[in-house]
Order: sequence, then structure tokens, then C-alpha cells
Amino acid sequence: MITPSQVGNDNNFYTFSKEKVECSILINGGMFASKGRPVGFNYELLRVFADFNNCIANIDPPAESYDCWKELIKGNYDILVVNINDTVPEYYSDMIFLSVPINNNGVWAVTRDNLKMLNAINFWLAEFQDDKSYKQMIYRYFRSYKIEPYLVPDGEKVSALSPYDAIIKKYSKYIGVDWRLLSSVIYQESRYSMGAESPRNALGLMQIKKGTASRYGIDNLYDPELNVKAGTLHIDYLLKMFHDQGIDSANVIKFALASYNAGEGRIMECRQVADSLGLDPNNWDEVTKAFSKMPNFVGKETIRYVNAILERFENYKQIIN
Repeated sequence: MITPSQVGNDNNFYTFSKEKVECSILINGGMFASKGRPVGFNYELLRVFADFNNCIANIDPPAESYDCWKELIKGNYDILVVNINDTVPEYYSDMIFLSVPINNNGVWAVTRDNLKMLNAINFWLAEFQDDKSYKQMIYRYFRSYKIEPYLVPDGEKVSALSPYDAIIKKYSKYIGVDWRLLSSVIYQESRYSMGAESPRNALGLMQIKKGTASRYGIDNLYDPELNVKAGTLHIDYLLKMFHDQGIDSANVIKFALASYNAGEGRIMECRQVADSLGLDPNNWDEVTKAFSKMPNFVGKETIRYVNAILERFENYKQIIN
């Protein structure tokens, strides 16, 4: 492994000339915040590295492990982010250089014929890891986000809910929804893990499917900002749909959340069944009584989903403005 001491003093030794750096993050994000943090952290770090070098970081979703290494060797990737404990496949080991460790959990891999890229990475990391903004990134991604200690009378406020607060605030403001409610949805969907993927092919922070995102002109769900944008626009669509049917604001939110979880078509069917049973189709609590009459629908899961988001939202309101 090459260390910063090997970088040298010649500027040409640690610079490269590329308009775009092709990257992939070969770290399993999982559905838990603790697993997703290294993915999000390296995603942002790659962007900062590219900005420093006046180029663009094009960060693709990870493919299968073998394919990612193969694409790196072929030159289709410039940088492959891997867990520090992962082993380079033996077949490729003589063709790979690894960067200095990053926050003790990751390294960036490049090919041996891309030495200028490696030198640029190591030089930049040696400088940036002493920078205040790097320490702030570490804090945002890796500090504890447990809220229970703050849920006490006269408890202290927290400074953030997730590493993505700025993005969440931006798009919640766009649709006029409390950002803490949107953050609660994201926690419920992915535990703030940007690399999460469900068995049903829902992707990213807001667990959006590609077909849904395409309605809003978004095709890169791996990008945290675009993922939140797609999910927020879909929530806005659902809120407006139920509001236009004359439902009061409290029930609009519950129906929209239920539809985000189970699909608006299924929730509309539930309302119709509730109406046929003499229940109020505009009242969430009344409609849930009809769930047991719906075939192939596990209504209890949707009820738990809505309740969990709203309860967490109330807790978030206690601990952060």
C-alpha cells in the first residue's frame, strides 16, 4: 500500500487530468443506519475529492463484487471503494493499489497503471483529514443518532437527525411538509441507509422504485438528493390526491403514509370496502376496520408503519426544531 510519504513534492506526481471520475462503492449498505453510514460517507467524500480536482464524480450503484473489480481493471471505473477488511480477489491482486485507510473502515482501490490517481487520492486525503470539514463529516455520519436520551422533560435539543438533514429540509420545504415528518418516513424506510435495496427493488433512502421515480423525471435513485426528491414528490402527489377528495388534514397525512407503504390503489380499495360496510371512507381509523376484509393484504403492517412514523415525528418535534 502506498502511503502519503510516498506522494512526493512534484505537483505533476499527484495531479490528474480527467473531466469525470468513474466510481463505485462496493460496500453493502444494508437496511440499518450503522451499515449505511460508510456508504453515504464515502459517497460524499468522493464528491468532495472530485470538486477539489475540478472534475465530476460519477458514482454508480454497486454491481456484483466480481463485476466491480473486473470493471475497475478494464478501466471503466477509476476508483472502487471497498471495506478495509475486504480482500482483493487473488486474480486481481497484482493489478491493484489501495489508498491510505479512510476513517478506519474503508479504502479506495485503483489500478496499478493509474498511479497518478492514487497519488492524488493519498495527497488529498492527507490534507483533508486534518481539515475541520472532514471532522464535521465524520461527526455527521458516525455519531450516535439515538433519540431516547433526549426524550425527557426539559431535555437537551439535538443538532441533527441524520447526515441528510439539509437535503430533507430542502425538499420538505418545497412541498410544504414539516421536515421532521419526512425524516421520520426516511428512517422508517431505510434507517438513513442510502445504499439500501429491498427484495422488491425499492432503492435508497426513501425506498423508491424506478417506475415511481420515472413519473417525476428521476432516473438516478442512488444519488441521495435525487432519491429524496423522488420520494418527496411522490408524497406530495399522495397528499394532494387525498386532499382533493375533501379529507381533513390529519387523515390526509395518514392516508398518504399508508399509500406510500401499500400503494394508493390498495388504500383506495380499502376505502371503498369501508364505505360499503357503512364506515367513513374519509376517516383513517374507520377504514382500518375494513382491512380484514381485503384479500392478500397484511393491513396490520401498514397500520404499524403509519403509527411508527407519526410517533417518531412527535418525538422528533420534542428534540429538534
